[in-house]
Amino acid sequence: MEHFLPPVFTQEEKDDETFMREFIERNSFNLLFASTRLRDDYDLVHLAVTKDGYSLKFASERLQDDRHICLCACKNCGQAYNYVSNRLKYDVEILLTALHTYPLGLYYAPSILCDDETVVLKAVQKSGMALAYASSRLQNNQNIVRCATSNIPYCFFYAHSDLKRNKEFILSCFVFTTRIYLYIHPSLKCDDTILRRVIESDASNLIHAPENVLENNEYLSLIIPKYPFIYFYLSVENRRRESIVLHVLEHQLGLFTSIPSCLRDNKEFILGLIKKYPNLYPYLSPHLKYNSKFIRQLYRKNPLVLQYLPYPYRENLIALDNCKMLYNHLSIFDSIDIYRYVQSFLY
Repeated sequence: MEHFLPPVFTQEEKDDETFMREFIERNSFNLLFASTRLRDDYDLVHLAVTKDGYSLKFASERLQDDRHICLCACKNCGQAYNYVSNRLKYDVEILLTALHTYPLGLYYAPSILCDDETVVLKAVQKSGMALAYASSRLQNNQNIVRCATSNIPYCFFYAHSDLKRNKEFILSCFVFTTRIYLYIHPSLKCDDTILRRVIESDASNLIHAPENVLENNEYLSLIIPKYPFIYFYLSVENRRRESIVLHVLEHQLGLFTSIPSCLRDNKEFILGLIKKYPNLYPYLSPHLKYNSKFIRQLYRKNPLVLQYLPYPYRENLIALDNCKMLYNHLSIFDSIDIYRYVQSFLY
């Protein structure tokens, strides 16, 4: 249990440099239990921040204002930047060192450094989400936003509104990701060039497209082959359209279970489909899947459906086929109609 409970030190032990050094070597966070005097000891604090920079949090204010200590702390733990003095937070080298391991440390930086192109570029190269803490001017910088977006596409949310309206810039970003489509200005979401680029690259992004795009037959004919699951985002009216349903099923037959019941339970519609898709049978509604009469209709339309039928129905159809063959080829059945008899009790 000694590894899970904080150590208990006497006041003498907390102020004993040799004793505390031993414990800090085991765990740098033990600096927390050192006396005020030892938290101000340069060598002891340097030992702690060398092992884990976050222990700078427990150092004295004087050492939190020491450049060498802070630089050493930020080198192995960028989050230590939060605990450097206000004066040293303006030190570009310390900030850049911290950003190397903790790019979101830009959040703690003074506004003047959040407007420094070199600093912000370093941060977004490590994590695009650092764009959220850049100045408004740099959020409108194409080079920085492009770098951030190539790292994490969703950070385009923090780009300046002027860039979200810039068609040429957006198309240049599409070279490495089209996921930014969600965040571009609404006026560009219906642009033909942008739509075709998104469809070509990753049509799934068009779940965020305006309604008039998803109602456009020309675009739907391009989207469905790339991403048939767009069907879930169509209007109720379009989901009932037989032409759209047929196009969707051509690319994703499993979506048959999601089409409206007016089509899913339409026997004529199903019999038309089974000619092309004998593997449609597993997706039928239970009241049709286990309907003996309807199964025989399916079988007559496409005998290949036999391999997808449950055991008893498959064996019964095979038995009927065998009897029919005998009936057609053996003269004995002219007087003894066994075929009709067998057919009467099967199913």
